[in-house]
Amino acid sequence: MNVNKLIILLSMILLLTGCSESKKLSTNQSEDNNQIKYKSKDITINENLLKENIKKISSNVRNYGSDGEIESSEYINNQLTKYGYSVMFQEFDVYKQDQYTTVQSETNLDYLNNNFYNSDSIGKARNIIATQRNFDKNKKTLYLTAHYDSTSDTIGIVDNASGSATLLELARVLSDYNDEFNIGIVFFSAEEYFRSGSRKFVSSLDEDEKNNILGCINIDMVGEKGKGPIIMQTVNGENNIISIMMDKLTNKEFNLSGGGSSDDLSFYMGEIPVINLCNDYAKARLYDDAEDNIESIDFNQIKELCESILNAITDFKLSMYNKFLKDYKDIDLDIDENDIKLVGEFKLINKKETLIGNGYDVQKKYTYQNNEGKTCTIMSKSVKFIPKEQLNNLILLDEPNTDGYKFINEDKKLVYQIGFNYGELQGNISSDELLKFFTGYYSKFY
Repeated sequence: MNVNKLIILLSMILLLTGCSESKKLSTNQSEDNNQIKYKSKDITINENLLKENIKKISSNVRNYGSDGEIESSEYINNQLTKYGYSVMFQEFDVYKQDQYTTVQSETNLDYLNNNFYNSDSIGKARNIIATQRNFDKNKKTLYLTAHYDSTSDTIGIVDNASGSATLLELARVLSDYNDEFNIGIVFFSAEEYFRSGSRKFVSSLDEDEKNNILGCINIDMVGEKGKGPIIMQTVNGENNIISIMMDKLTNKEFNLSGGGSSDDLSFYMGEIPVINLCNDYAKARLYDDAEDNIESIDFNQIKELCESILNAITDFKLSMYNKFLKDYKDIDLDIDENDIKLVGEFKLINKKETLIGNGYDVQKKYTYQNNEGKTCTIMSKSVKFIPKEQLNNLILLDEPNTDGYKFINEDKKLVYQIGFNYGELQGNISSDELLKFFTGYYSKFY
């Protein structure tokens, strides 16, 4: 598929408000006293610790396999241990990867193959996994994550000492959190090489471990001056159960946007609900390098981000979470400028979305109608999670690309693949009319 089509597809590939009874975290601790208590009081974030941690983590270049990676990982380990966590290093080999095994992988299973090319190891790296002292294996876990590595030519103050320091401060205040679920803390290495650290972490989870995860909040590149507000990203810019919960718990504080350029992609490919929090660089339209300048950091923005996340976590109720999983079906959406509004004589009359499975993604349903009252519906979702055999024997539309279609169920349903999108099309029309509708839809998709 050509690059322009890929860009358009990725860009193509929010709703609830309210408030809940509030419960807050507080600490009366000094820097030498780690007696953090779970209380119904205001949150206290230590801005001096945020500054110190950014300076310590970004004191060296720390690309995977480097002495700097080891030094920074030991510092993070020591801080987490001081806060009362049990810490382990997940050591792993890094193997050859490229865009075709990651963002353009055909399936999520291909993405989670850490050695797709069966190559020799090109280096070593280590993730840092921290477990609360009151971890309860009978409870589900919400993960908070960030990558601590940098590229080989920068100390990475913004990318991503900023996110790592934010996560470290969250870990400090949440160390004694004890409510309906566990908090998992993970610092990833080798994010800068095709997200190798998070891919290793997610691919190492067994089914029971995955089923025990509520979701993940990832933090990457926050608090840079002049780079806009903090936004909430999902891989395809669509809702999932965590984005819905965050909308509810923060009163839509964070605008929703497309992501997938950080470790959130690995969790998504593992079918784990995930959001990524970052500055709105696209809105700022500036990507100049501030990586070596601590003065580029707005610590007040990071402090406010910590407070928002902590407020959301302490207001996070499993009853609310489970209700959304059960009831978030056929939710009406506004028809927007990116929608295909006319296909031949058929007009788009409504658009709905439904959470899939454990809430890691949604599927969209578009309903079209003509003047005669005939209707045609399209159910659309990511093709990454569709078994390859389900897409065998497609009639290709644009060789050598994979775009194509076929009829099933005695020609009453048309299934298709368009780029990274899978769809099912049916209605109270004949198979010939279904095909005519699809070819008209396909011609406008691009």
